[in-house]
Amino acid sequence: YIWWRGTKSATIRRKLNHLQRLASLNITGAMSTTPQAALDVLLAMPKLEDFIEAEAMKTAFRINTYNNHPKNSHVKSINSLVNLDKLLNCKADRLNKPYYLFDRRFNTVQTENLTDFLTVHEWADASFYTDASVRPEGSGVAFFDEQSDVTMSTSMGGTASVKQLELVAITHCAKHIIESNIHGNIALFTDSLMALKSLRNCLVNSKLVLECRELLQTIAE
Repeated sequence: YIWWRGTKSATIRRKLNHLQRLASLNITGAMSTTPQAALDVLLAMPKLEDFIEAEAMKTAFRINTYNNHPKNSHVKSINSLVNLDKLLNCKADRLNKPYYLFDRRFNTVQTENLTDFLTVHEWADASFYTDASVRPEGSGVAFFDEQSDVTMSTSMGGTASVKQLELVAITHCAKHIIESNIHGNIALFTDSLMALKSLRNCLVNSKLVLECRELLQTIAE
């Protein structure tokens, strides 16, 4: 990441473009008069200066995330990279080190049909339904408390993944259950298989999954 500034030089860019053109022509076997823009589209290949900058930005984000910020002249390079996009200043969801959690008091059930769903629903003293939505104009999460007929929803912006949103919905619902001091057999219904697999997995490397598991563990206890 310390040499990405070189790609801002017009001379360096010409050399990178020349190298990329040679590689593109050799890969495709195209005529020497073929426009480089057409070759880039055919090969789905970004410009080398853009690729180098993107890799440098990912490195800067990783260093900031894991608090391994170097105490030397590299700090200026990292700050310059981070300032290119405000998203690089956001907190990462990934944990610095993975957790292995084998003690799980709650159970995850994948219902295959209506009979399975009704079996769980009849077992539960209190049922909750969570959902997430992702659209071009933004995203949001919501949950429904069947017992008290309460619906709560929250806007989540436009940068979260579907898996993260589904977990956020479950997390918000779990907090509601704890704050409302609800007891008995409790069932949370979600249509996200990814979220179920994350909560079922013993290896946890996501802060969001860890928080969600801890809340569900508290409810189960």
